[in-house]
Amino acid sequence: MKDLNSRIQQLTKLILTSQTVDENKGDESRPASPSKVDSDMSPYQLQQELLATRLQLESQSTLILSLETALLSRPQLPPDASETEKDKLITKQAKTIREPLRAVREDVKKEWMGKLEEEVKKREEKVAWAAELVRQLDKEKKLRIKLEEERRALASFVCKFDSLGLGLSILPLNLKPAKPTPGCTTN
Repeated sequence: MKDLNSRIQQLTKLILTSQTVDENKGDESRPASPSKVDSDMSPYQLQQELLATRLQLESQSTLILSLETALLSRPQLPPDASETEKDKLITKQAKTIREPLRAVREDVKKEWMGKLEEEVKKREEKVAWAAELVRQLDKEKKLRIKLEEERRALASFVCKFDSLGLGLSILPLNLKPAKPTPGCTTN
């Protein structure tokens, strides 16, 4: 509402009268031209600002209408009403305020309980999936360790086989013996 009032005042200042023009101040007596304000803004930014201003005006007009409706719906008490009448009105208004709040609270609770249960279920599924991934990872680690042990045992066997010269008797005479396996040490 203040923005609307300030805009009205700006427009009022744009209207030149003998009272608004001060010969000594020159250009300071009136605000800058609207076309000169923020001239470096892109058309997209101007459209965004225009949309934001329109939405603000719509919300302000809606607020004004709702406030006027609320004011008209208020029960009128004469200024000279008795204290009991005022107390009755206050009690009635308090009850009117509490009942919708309770209903709203229950509706929100119902809505969010479903969402909460859904999120808890999703979280439990993700935890179960993570546990399954950890189990698979452990299984693969154990398998890798087993394969490495088997590879070492095989490499050791081949080294011993080569060191004993048992592999040479199997080879045909025209073939040269294979080079020792890397990692084998001859004793």
